[in-house]
Amino acid sequence: MNLDLFINMVINSSVIASLLTALIFIFKLVFGKHISARWHYVIWFVLLLRLAVPYIIFSPFFISDLFKTASTVDGFADGIKNQTIISNPVSQSSALLGSIGQAFKTYISFILSNAETLFVIWTLGVVILSLYYFVYNSLFWRRVKNGTVFTDQNIIKLLEDCKHKLNVQTNISLIQTSGISIPAIFGVIRPWLLMPERVLKIMEYENLRYIILHELAHLKRKDIVINWISLILQIIHWFNPFVWFAFRRMRIDRELACDELVLLNLEQNEV
Repeated sequence: MNLDLFINMVINSSVIASLLTALIFIFKLVFGKHISARWHYVIWFVLLLRLAVPYIIFSPFFISDLFKTASTVDGFADGIKNQTIISNPVSQSSALLGSIGQAFKTYISFILSNAETLFVIWTLGVVILSLYYFVYNSLFWRRVKNGTVFTDQNIIKLLEDCKHKLNVQTNISLIQTSGISIPAIFGVIRPWLLMPERVLKIMEYENLRYIILHELAHLKRKDIVINWISLILQIIHWFNPFVWFAFRRMRIDRELACDELVLLNLEQNEV
């Protein structure tokens, strides 16, 4: 893949992601009270899909069209520059288009003349962030790998009852560990439900049930897989603060959506 095209693809995708983030945030502010927590979460998938598609289905024809468009707009802008601008709406619109064309020309020229430098900077950021998450997850694995499988039959029965209530068919190991402070689902193929020893000692049975249901809701909604996809896309777009903000809000909405799913599956006398 040509470096110019690759850098252009990454930046264009990130710019569109920024605009989408702003639109989603405005939509949530205006209509947030009228939609469920589930839809607050699901709407972020529009952004997730837009960020993911260029790296799944890459079309060099689409990207090259951007460069052709740049040349066309460039010529249009030069034509507008040489005209006398009369103070009327049509001329003002033409002047605005000319300004946009000049800005787009400058943007394309910058990418073409600095593609190698931009690629090196982007790659450096990707490598550093990838190493950080690799080390973080490795340390997390070291903290929890020596956990013990919980054998209390009452808790195991509780887990099975919760799985039945949410219709979760996946085999899950309930692991007691001192390596974490809050419950969590860990693993994609053979997931573990990690329960801190402190929580198991002090938590009342009914509250423990709500915790297990919440973590199973993450499993039911495939949130572990989605979280890894989000992490990869965040690494690719590490330079874009809008992407960081969007995925942070998405994680918050995910937790609320799981709580909502649990409440919807509880009987009236269980809430």
